[in-house]
Amino acid sequence: MTVPEEIRVLVVDDEEVARESLKAWLEESGYATDVASDAKRALEMLQARRYAVALIDVRMKGMDGIELTRRIRSIDPSIDVIVITAYASAETAVLALKLGACDYLTKPFDAEDLSRRIEGCADRRRAAGRPGSWESGHWP
Repeated sequence: MTVPEEIRVLVVDDEEVARESLKAWLEESGYATDVASDAKRALEMLQARRYAVALIDVRMKGMDGIELTRRIRSIDPSIDVIVITAYASAETAVLALKLGACDYLTKPFDAEDLSRRIEGCADRRRAAGRPGSWESGHWP
């Protein structure tokens, strides 16, 4: 799969190994990737740069991934949020999707599945004709 360089992904996970593994997988797949160790840092990064996708862990110290999803969607509704968790529950999945998450993924997962999910978000964006599409070249 060839991915345009302008697609930038923000990974938010308080576990360093998970965060760095995701970064390596995504960069190997061709995505420009930044990481944040907590929600506060992620919100700071969102003020400085625009992202096409945010991968957010549910359970983090401080602000959890559900609240971060809510805040991201209020800051920039065009960002596709994929919620990730090792502690899956139907209630959390439904809440994340109601808040506007594009997808919900349970750990552990493989890089190919993650890439398919990101592409699925891109396909839904294209089909809906949403502004700020990934093909527009407006992702710094």
